[in-house]
Amino acid sequence: MVARLFFESPLVSLVQHASAVTLAQTEVPSKQNEISAAPTLLYGRDLSGTVTTGDALLTQRSLAQYIRDHNGHYLMIVKRNQRQFWEDLELLFRLPPIPADQEL
Repeated sequence: MVARLFFESPLVSLVQHASAVTLAQTEVPSKQNEISAAPTLLYGRDLSGTVTTGDALLTQRSLAQYIRDHNGHYLMIVKRNQRQFWEDLELLFRLPPIPADQEL
């Protein structure tokens, strides 16, 4: 008897947090990961007034820039294995805030 294993392709979903409604979903192409699949869910959408969240794998500069370019906001996870990024953020939160009327 031969056992067959079936592997389904993972999916990345765009979910509206308040209603838990799945707005879109895309399959992660073979030999790729969510980094390449996630942007396709956002392209062409009006992101005004939205906050996009994702796991640490999706903490990518290009994705953050796309969200900001389309008037959205984001909340991204940073893990300690992104050492320089982690240290930069740690310093940012250690420094006292600059009053808005004194910005550089």
